[in-house]
Amino acid sequence: IFDLVVSEITIDDIENFYRQLLIKGNKRRDHRLRQGKKESNPNSYISRIHGLLKRAVREGVRRGYIEHDFMKDVKTARREEKKSKPRPIGADVLQELLKATIENAYEKYTEAMIHTLVYTGARRGECLGLRWFNLNIDRAPYYLRVSDSLHESVEVGIYHKADSAKTVGGFRDIPLCDDYVEYMREYREAQKLRDDVVWNDYNMVFSRPSGIPCKPDRLTKEIRRISDIISRPDINARALRHAFAGCLVMSIPEYPKEMQRIMGHKKIQTTLDIYADVMSSAPGFVGERINSYMNGLDTISENFVEPIVEPRGKTAGDQRLY
Repeated sequence: IFDLVVSEITIDDIENFYRQLLIKGNKRRDHRLRQGKKESNPNSYISRIHGLLKRAVREGVRRGYIEHDFMKDVKTARREEKKSKPRPIGADVLQELLKATIENAYEKYTEAMIHTLVYTGARRGECLGLRWFNLNIDRAPYYLRVSDSLHESVEVGIYHKADSAKTVGGFRDIPLCDDYVEYMREYREAQKLRDDVVWNDYNMVFSRPSGIPCKPDRLTKEIRRISDIISRPDINARALRHAFAGCLVMSIPEYPKEMQRIMGHKKIQTTLDIYADVMSSAPGFVGERINSYMNGLDTISENFVEPIVEPRGKTAGDQRLY
């Protein structure tokens, strides 16, 4: 494709180029598998090339070097992936992950971020955009208030966006357990002792030693590195969110609406569909529950109390950080 004149390139030329990359990528992937090495993903490589070409052509059109954007209608060639059932992440795996994080994390803030993903089920952007005034760890009931998130774009860079939950249900308060509260108290005290940043409630909970916010990809790479140590390369931020949902299913199976609220799903169907595998264990105790109910021994509590939280304060809106 690089032997062609830019003005003569067609959609077919680009798509043929992608198909050639796919063939080479499949051969390389099979070769690495035969050698027992970690498999490569030709889909992600082609996606990166596609994104680069789109930006280059768009810039060429803007500068007048190219008459029209021929990349708009180009479709990328993709290898058909066999969807395998995800491996379960139980409490033993989570404990092993946290232990490996404490022993091998490069920075204290990355260690704290992984703890937050495990104990709250927050999305990656929600975790990175957390500020101290949204984390109540001083008096019960303890909760993490999700309202802001961290974003990254080519034009703006990394910026903090207030009131930017993914869905309407994304604005929520996640109850916190005592172990996590104690851990974050110690982490906060350590952050206050830093000399390079003046600490206050508006500070980012997770930032680099200089006060600069952590890039989303940095968290992804750190989770990947730690998960490789415990031989679970399938663990990522989304998998930890699923694991937390499984914890909710086993902890409060009688309250699917409360599970939906804590997870921040817009529809209850999302909660029930995604975590159906975890909930499929319910028939094991349904007969016992029916028997107890018919004998007047209802084991399902009717006294569930919604956590009481303080009213949300005003936010400063979108804030460009760096």
